[in-house]
Amino acid sequence: MGRSKYMIVLVFLVFFVMSLLTNILGPILPDIINSFHVSLTAAGFLAFAFFIAYGVMSIPAGFLMERFHAKPVMVWSFVVSTLGALAFALFPGYRVAFVSWFAIGAAMAVLQVVVVPLLRVAGGKSTTRSIQRCRNLYSAVHLS
Repeated sequence: MGRSKYMIVLVFLVFFVMSLLTNILGPILPDIINSFHVSLTAAGFLAFAFFIAYGVMSIPAGFLMERFHAKPVMVWSFVVSTLGALAFALFPGYRVAFVSWFAIGAAMAVLQVVVVPLLRVAGGKSTTRSIQRCRNLYSAVHLS
């Protein structure tokens, strides 16, 4: 199968969204501490909710992808992520933030499970390795 530039661009866009949502958590925490008057421990639980969702949803995401295929699972993960963000925007509060961050984290875990095989199909084996290296480099630079 030949390379699909459209699919490769779509995969890069999804990786960008995942990185943006994952890395925006740190800068938001000080505002949440001030706005909701919570301790550092309570704020840490928000980040915990996001990242524990990765662990909880990674294996079920594989089962979802096997049953429903990549496209509907990807669409639903974007819907869940959007609903989580909207819930926090419309009903700001610590409890809503906790649930919405878990929902967004679960959606990002599902997206990651869906996108990596999609990248392999879209770009071929050599392109997949190159793009994964670029993504790892981007994540390393972005996090430092």
